[in-house]
Formats: sequence, structure tokens, C-alpha cells
Amino acid sequence: TVLPFWTVERAPTWNEDTAGIVTGLTQNTSALDLLQATQEATFQRIAMIADALDDGVSETPRYIVSGGVQNSVTAMRRLADVLGQPVYANPEKEASLRGAAVFAMEKLGLPLPELTAGRALRPLEKNAALYREQRDRQRDLEQRMSPRGQ
Repeated sequence: TVLPFWTVERAPTWNEDTAGIVTGLTQNTSALDLLQATQEATFQRIAMIADALDDGVSETPRYIVSGGVQNSVTAMRRLADVLGQPVYANPEKEASLRGAAVFAMEKLGLPLPELTAGRALRPLEKNAALYREQRDRQRDLEQRMSPRGQ
């Protein structure tokens, strides 16, 4: 189980004083195991943010992914499994720039261009269930390891 707190970039309600943690290492743990666990822990944090944002929303959100992660089908599949929702690759090369332009257009009352996304990568329910259990372990570890009084 990994708490990927190497930096203080966190969601607004998270404690910035919580330390990064890796548990469960053995002599058989490989560098690839650590890479996968760290990536999955990061995806778990994204899922926790999504859970918080989805709370009380009636329609299912559409997760459009941008950045380098979309260059890896394996990573995209894992993200879909962790979220328990389909993910779509963003065709925009400059997604942040597009987002800023759309925000400005919205403020000016201009019509917003539709974003077309690629084919959905759908989660495998068996994997999604395992990742939900892993997320519970992450939450439990974070709670136990948070600085006192937090």
C-alpha cells in the first residue's frame, strides 16, 4: 500500500503534513512492483477526488484523460479499473490551453466547441472491485498515519 505524498500538491481538504508511505515491501518486491503500486496509488487519489466531486451529482461523469498517461494503454486500462468508470483519451494536444480558452469563451457568452473523445476504455468489474478494496486500505492507512490532531 502506498500513500503517494512526496509533494504537497493535494486536494483542498487533504492534510498537507501527511508523509508519503510505502508498506508491504519484501525481498521479492521489484522495481516494477514499486512503479505499479505508486501509479495505482496516484490513480486512487484521482478516484477519491472523483468520488468527492460525484457526491450528489445525478448523472454519471465522463472522464476524459489528457497528458502522457494516455500514451499507455495499460495505464489507461488501470485508471478505468481504479475509477470503476470508462475513460476516454483527450485528442487535444494542449488540453490545458483548450480549457483556458473554453473558460474565456464561456465568460464571454460565446458558444462552446464540443470536445470529441476517443473510444472508451471500459473497466473490468473484477479489477474495479479489487481496487475499491485497495482504496479502503489506503484510506485506513492515511487515517492511521495522519499527524495527531488532524
